[in-house]
Amino acid sequence: MRFPISFGGLSKTVFTLIGCGPGASGVEIDATTIRARMGWFGSVAIPRESIASIRRAERVPFWLGVGVHGGFGRWAINGSNRGVVQIDLKGPARGRVLVFPFQPRTLYLSLEDPEGFIRAASRAA
Repeated sequence: MRFPISFGGLSKTVFTLIGCGPGASGVEIDATTIRARMGWFGSVAIPRESIASIRRAERVPFWLGVGVHGGFGRWAINGSNRGVVQIDLKGPARGRVLVFPFQPRTLYLSLEDPEGFIRAASRAA
């Protein structure tokens, strides 16, 4: 299943111009992995067995901004603060920003259909 990342008006325009907009971004769920991608800018692969919890969040922490950002184990792949989902991990996941690797313990995603994503991601693999 594929879920589009939500973008705000200005971020949609800017990210589309640099090749990381809605057409190049999204979240995919298969039987074993959740993969989130924002074009060439960054991506993450989360083994479903590494997920401790998935829930709605009010917003992405302000210091994470918009795009692919993070630090200290908290990362975001988002185009807005609409439809935010928080994924807490109990095991390893691997991501990259440009060519730099990261390992999130918490990941925030902005999604067009957060409830549908939560239902799909929460189903037993």
